[in-house]
Amino acid sequence: MNSDTWERPAAAPQAAPPRWVLILERLTAAVWWIAGTVEIAIGLRILLRAIGANPENPFARLVYRATSDMLEPFVGLTRNPQLDGMVLEINAMIALLVVALIGWAVARGLELLFPPTGFPEI
Repeated sequence: MNSDTWERPAAAPQAAPPRWVLILERLTAAVWWIAGTVEIAIGLRILLRAIGANPENPFARLVYRATSDMLEPFVGLTRNPQLDGMVLEINAMIALLVVALIGWAVARGLELLFPPTGFPEI
């Protein structure tokens, strides 16, 4: 090291993580991406129904059709308050919570089954 300039010591090369760690990270990211996409779609449906969007509009129709199968298990769970064509879909809000919990549980389950630090030695 030169006394009149500061030099950063060269870092030791890091070993690449094992392939299974990279696969685990990709799987976890995919789980969160899927859960996030479903949440966005259901959130759009809640918003469109809350503002009384025209169901004949192509975008609204696309959102309603894409989310109808996802919300099927929650239909009839609660009553949805209505006022002048605006609907507050409480069952869809419950579905948002359930999807988030399922996404978290699956991602956390992957981390528990395959810890990124490897298996502890016994």
